[in-house]
Amino acid sequence: MAQDLTVHAGAARAAADGQYLTFSLGAAQPSESAPTQAQADRGEYGLPILSVREIISYVRPTALPGSAPDLRGTINLRGSAVPVIDLGQRLGLGVTQVRARTCIVVVEVPGGEGTQCVGFLADAVNEVIDVEAAQLRPVPTLQRAATASGIVSSLAQRGDGGFVALLAARALLAPDEACAPAGSPALALQVDA
Repeated sequence: MAQDLTVHAGAARAAADGQYLTFSLGAAQPSESAPTQAQADRGEYGLPILSVREIISYVRPTALPGSAPDLRGTINLRGSAVPVIDLGQRLGLGVTQVRARTCIVVVEVPGGEGTQCVGFLADAVNEVIDVEAAQLRPVPTLQRAATASGIVSSLAQRGDGGFVALLAARALLAPDEACAPAGSPALALQVDA
């Protein structure tokens, strides 16, 4: 029986390889005069589905003094303190405005001493997509700063001709944040310049 469970877990992991949770960041405020332009201004990003632990409705984080500007604070997730990063702000897209569809994507990020749970604030979660190797495109030369840090691993071409920027969860954290052990308050108290 245990062997059957191991085989099924391995098959599920293999099936999830190449799947990404897509979400919007930097969404423009919809306007009556140009609703299609507001939709076009949304940046679409993806994280490997295997790193996503869960998606929760927006909960106001508790701010901690001395935190980096893009670290919104910490939330209580079933008894664990989970830091919440404004991903839009961290990526230079501006501060995320809380709206009806704003949510927190809780991701497990492997670190130096274990796995760290981190919440990323997103304007809206879209869908889970399958990405095949033929859909992958390199990041254009003029935008290499995003790939130099390893944040954007590549672009996935969608059927409509648009792109989803595929992100590496660990690269979204500062080196000292990624080394914080699981359950450690070091990430929540971290001061970044």
